[in-house]
Amino acid sequence: MGPEADVAALRDVVSDAADHGIDLKIIAIPYNPRYGGELRDLANDVGAADGGTVLVMSPNVVGTFSDSIDRFTLEGAQTEIVHRDPVEAASMFVDDVTSPGFPWTELTFALLFFVAATIVALRWWTRRGYDPAAIAPAAIDPALNGPAATDAGPIEPSRNA
Repeated sequence: MGPEADVAALRDVVSDAADHGIDLKIIAIPYNPRYGGELRDLANDVGAADGGTVLVMSPNVVGTFSDSIDRFTLEGAQTEIVHRDPVEAASMFVDDVTSPGFPWTELTFALLFFVAATIVALRWWTRRGYDPAAIAPAAIDPALNGPAATDAGPIEPSRNA
């Protein structure tokens, strides 16, 4: 694919990102920078000036910035697209940042509900277990000589010599 075809295909990727609510700007550089941080610096500068999400790509390095997508998501999407052609890389980037992540919020609420329900159940169970009226009077009657008395008579203590 030539540069003109890349531009048209990258515009389609930007349009796809806009359909997902992402204001994406793509910068494709045909050479590698001296150090990898330059592309992230460029993405930060463009993002600070124009806002949105910025993807800067060279043949071996990628830099990103976004004012709406967290850094963790950006870094995850960024590592998947290194060493790919710009159109494929940009398309993969949009797919990664728009796909639903792990539902941490739902998991947290479910665990909190489980812990709260367990605490309530244990509290109910222990309060029910310590009800003095539920204890049989014969079990605490001192006249029966404690729990050792039975119908067969008293149990002799064992003698160990």
